Amino acid sequence: MIKTTGLNANEFHWTTAESRRERNTIISILEHTSSYYFRFDYSEGTDWSEFSPGRNARVEYGYPGSWGLRTINVREWLIFLKDEIKAPDLWASISQELQASNLSDQFDDENRAFTSDEKQKLQVKLEQIRIYLIESKTLSTEQTQHLQKQIDYLVEQAESQNIREWKNLAIGVLIQLVVSCTLPPERINGLFKMLTSGLGQIIVRVLHN
Repeated sequence: MIKTTGLNANEFHWTTAESRRERNTIISILEHTSSYYFRFDYSEGTDWSEFSPGRNARVEYGYPGSWGLRTINVREWLIFLKDEIKAPDLWASISQELQASNLSDQFDDENRAFTSDEKQKLQVKLEQIRIYLIESKTLSTEQTQHLQKQIDYLVEQAESQNIREWKNLAIGVLIQLVVSCTLPPERINGLFKMLTSGLGQIIVRVLHN
């Protein structure tokens, strides 16, 4: 089953531990070298599964009730595991994009306020970012609402903060949005290319330490 999923069987090993649900019961655990695992547990004498990673959470549970259905849990877990360990390092992707920008300074004095023209350009670019992230089609309704609030927040703060203060704020907010929106690598690359072109030069300067 492991090989058919495309994973390396040598990266797995078996161990045992006390059940978390049944007293005086020893269970088997299939562990991966990444520290992810599948616990073959029991609850009230019936098969119970605990595994990490899950589909939508770090740890999830299954109550198959039979060995045949338990194998389905294992197969699904292997797929989740493969997706998790094969995923690129998001922070590395962001760092590489920033380093590749090779940007020149846009502002001589970061302690001054934005000009009206700069604020207008910021607002336009932030709206483009909002649309771009929504078009990634990975956002839930809650994430979309959070995205809109954060974009509105950055626009508002540009009115009262100087360039240096807003830059530091924007770094955290925009990277947090990239992470929370779970963008695939190609979308991250596209986002930073958008930031480095045309009206996005002001935002790029903001993101560049």
